[in-house]
Formats: sequence, structure tokens, C-alpha cells
Amino acid sequence: MKQVDLNTAEVQDPSQLLLVSSFMSDGRWHTIPQIAEHLRCPEASISARLRDLRKSKYGAHTVNRRYVAQGLFAYQYVENPSA
Repeated sequence: MKQVDLNTAEVQDPSQLLLVSSFMSDGRWHTIPQIAEHLRCPEASISARLRDLRKSKYGAHTVNRRYVAQGLFAYQYVENPSA
């Protein structure tokens, strides 16, 4: 996983970025409510961190999304091997 300099990271809470990437690194599909419950973070923050993981300055990782039901989506984190 790409190392993020926590002193210069522009995310709202850099520790959340590390928590989310670590939790999602199992390669399994997770919904935002599942992630938020496990990490005890707000759902909006989880959503923002998933978007951050896609950005080039945070590794340009792949975050796949699939529809589950009734507006609920599941996400799968795929680490960028060149990051």
C-alpha cells in the first residue's frame, strides 16, 4: 500500500484513510454501513475515504462498486500494485 504522509495529507482525517484501507484490504465486498459499524466512523466519512483511495495522490487504488438492493452498494478495494 502507498505510504501516506500524515503530516501533509489533505484528507479530513488521515487516520480514517488508513483505517478504511486496512479494513478493506481483505479484498471482500463491504457496504458503507458495515464499514462504518466496524470502524466506528460516520458513514459520510467512510464514503469520502473510499473516494480518496481512488485519487492518484493516495495511490490511485481501484474501489469497485456493485449494487446490493434498495440504493445500497457494496465496495471492494483493490490495491494498486505500483503504488
